[in-house]
Amino acid sequence: MSDVPSTVPTLIALRQLLRGRYRSLLLVAVVLAACAFVITRGIHNGEFNFNTDETIHASTGLYFADFLRDLPLRHPLQYTFRYYAQYPALGVLHWPPIFHMFEGLAFLLFGSTVAVARATILMFALLGIYFLFRLVEYVENRLAAIIASLLFAFFPLTLLFEKVVMLEIPALSLAIGAIYFWIRYLKEERKADIYRFAFFACAALLTKQTVAFLIPVCVLAAVLTKRMTQIFLQKTTWYVAAVCGVVLSPYYLALSHFHGAALAKSVEATHPITLLQRATFYWRALPGQITWVVLALSVLGIVTYCARKEWEKLAFAMAWILGCYVTLTPIGFQAPRFIIYWLPAWAWLAAVPFTVSLGRKVPRTLQTAAAIVLLSAQVLWALSYERPSVTGYGSAARRLVSMAKSGYVLFDGPLPGNFIFFVRASDPSRRIGVLRKALYVTMLIKDEGSEELVHGFDGIRNVLAADGVRYIVVAENTPTSFPVQQTLRDLLHKDHQFRLRAVFPVRGCDPIRPDTFLAIYENLEAGGAAAPYLHVKMLTTRQDLDVPLGTLGPPPYSFNVSRR
Repeated sequence: MSDVPSTVPTLIALRQLLRGRYRSLLLVAVVLAACAFVITRGIHNGEFNFNTDETIHASTGLYFADFLRDLPLRHPLQYTFRYYAQYPALGVLHWPPIFHMFEGLAFLLFGSTVAVARATILMFALLGIYFLFRLVEYVENRLAAIIASLLFAFFPLTLLFEKVVMLEIPALSLAIGAIYFWIRYLKEERKADIYRFAFFACAALLTKQTVAFLIPVCVLAAVLTKRMTQIFLQKTTWYVAAVCGVVLSPYYLALSHFHGAALAKSVEATHPITLLQRATFYWRALPGQITWVVLALSVLGIVTYCARKEWEKLAFAMAWILGCYVTLTPIGFQAPRFIIYWLPAWAWLAAVPFTVSLGRKVPRTLQTAAAIVLLSAQVLWALSYERPSVTGYGSAARRLVSMAKSGYVLFDGPLPGNFIFFVRASDPSRRIGVLRKALYVTMLIKDEGSEELVHGFDGIRNVLAADGVRYIVVAENTPTSFPVQQTLRDLLHKDHQFRLRAVFPVRGCDPIRPDTFLAIYENLEAGGAAAPYLHVKMLTTRQDLDVPLGTLGPPPYSFNVSRR
């Protein structure tokens, strides 16, 4: 009986500890549930179209799903070349592989659908919101964490990328995790934190190259908090840096060797701008990214930190903002979406004024009410937001697959990656291939380089005969960039060799016009392929591809793919 009184304080302390821990878990769970509810609204509506890159990310996910299904470990390069020839909408080298691997795994487990691709983005978005909550809770408090997390989740730019299949949210979410563990390492110097930092930093850099902003962010955070010497003289820091270099080098060396020139052109400035315009671009874009109200609150948060002389907290937030700015401003091609990575820091600063005691003149309930009004307005706007998408490509692809027995189909129109995605998703036996580069080829952007491969009616007929093309799918009432595109449409409209089989209206956002439709034509004189190889002209890599025309279908293949 004498042991009972001594155990009571211990039990009380344990109960209080668990209560505090579980209260935090409950709060972050509520925040994540609210964000998931808003982000998933309309998740089944429409198809891929954002910036055309979205269509490539979706198709690349299908490649990884097939790779995991087939496991061509003895000949992965040949497998990839052959796959690209059949489904020419891959970003395997242009973008790092982490997101596409997760997307491919999701396709493998749950099916190759638009909703599954968007749900993969949702999982990354929730991961980023979780880490931002933890970071702000660690530096400030739970109230600030709730406000910052919800503000960030429903910023106009953030919400856009939470609803489209792009790499910004996966890369940013992993980067937030890395920054969270780096700040913990700076403050507590625990080895476990720098190991976790390294894991998330490597994962982020293997999701998108622009996450290189982590390097100046980490250095600035160490410098501004006067821990530069303390941290970078430790052997652990350099061991971890060396391991990161080993993990990252295979992809980045391959990128530099095979695709470096194309990637360099893709980030060059498309229009000449002055140094002042370049230096101020992202600052001028900031109000549109976070709204003027939140920008004013963020400035007030900076002032609050200064007034309270909380220099360390201010240093962490400003290192994040300045690290993003100095990394992305020198890149020639500037767009507001590229600097999405600094938005969590602005949300963090905007939450600070709501957590400061202003004395009896401003009751705490008034601050709480203001926060509720602000967040409610953000949520209501987010609920009314419609994701950019198109419709019509999926229906056309499914109809085509039901009509065609096997062989290559010629496609000409905007968003070819969207069409290719649905052809592959609707064709489990992989008996249909898509010709996207038969008439002309371009670099990632047409202005960076292009080449017309075929001229006149006879040139088109020769391509159709050489590759054994029975079905042609074209987008009607769309602008064309090459003379051969209009020549193809004239041939289909005038020559009795081609018969219109089906029409599918296309609705959606740019670059789709209101009267656009996809038309499926049948080549009544189609026979077997006259050429033994399908020649794929490549401008983004050093060599072209020649793939045997008889290799359609699932593995095994006789891999005699050549690169000329």
